[in-house]
Amino acid sequence: MEAVTTQLAASGEFTLGAKVVFACNFSLAACGILLLLRRSKSRPSRSPFLVGLLETSFYQPLLLILCLLFGFFGPFALGFLPMLIAVICLWALEQEKYNKLFDFGDTSWSQLIVDASVRLMKLWPGIFLLSFVAATLFRDHPEQESIQRLSQPQSLNEILGIAIYAIMVAPLLEEFLFRGILYRFMKRPFGMGPSIVISSILFAIVHKNTLSFFPLLFLGVFLAVSYERTGDLRTSIFMHGFFNLIMVFFVLLRHGF
Repeated sequence: MEAVTTQLAASGEFTLGAKVVFACNFSLAACGILLLLRRSKSRPSRSPFLVGLLETSFYQPLLLILCLLFGFFGPFALGFLPMLIAVICLWALEQEKYNKLFDFGDTSWSQLIVDASVRLMKLWPGIFLLSFVAATLFRDHPEQESIQRLSQPQSLNEILGIAIYAIMVAPLLEEFLFRGILYRFMKRPFGMGPSIVISSILFAIVHKNTLSFFPLLFLGVFLAVSYERTGDLRTSIFMHGFFNLIMVFFVLLRHGF
């Protein structure tokens, strides 16, 4: 399933559900602006970058990128499978270089959840604005397949299946591959900034939807930045999961009224 993105119903079908979704988005964006304006007294204004470098060269991330694109745009619709196989092969051949693929922090789960929620809230003004612009400029483009299925489900089991995948499976899998693997493999040969941008572009591209491209690109950039600032992949996993949870709720709310 593709990660869902904010739909503001900028077209003519501004139903009661769409109005409630718009109001919720506006409220989240306002809260995000307030959080951005509030200065934290307990933390320094600039956090260090904490994600370590892996001993990678140019060909390894290039191989992963080619496998990713082949999986999603090749003739067999293999998804993440080619990239997963490439990651396993690289790890098996050079385990000593990748013995610490993931540096999880020692933050408690409760602190992690709060931190991820606050970070996502700070992104919401940008997500809200980009989603509104995308819905206005690309109003003739179809929504993601997952949103279409969720808006017209055949059964409760289908809703539960889509929701579980979006909220639990997709964040784990996509953060593991895009931030934990692809971004870290690119960081040494490409540099931090280009690696954040390239991995985020790929993150948006594989969802194969014009409406969601720029909001997901924006989200991907700040998922990588949050990973860098915390050194803990769980932060981006929770942010991604919370984002998808809100989007699933919005889709159901929008089409339920």
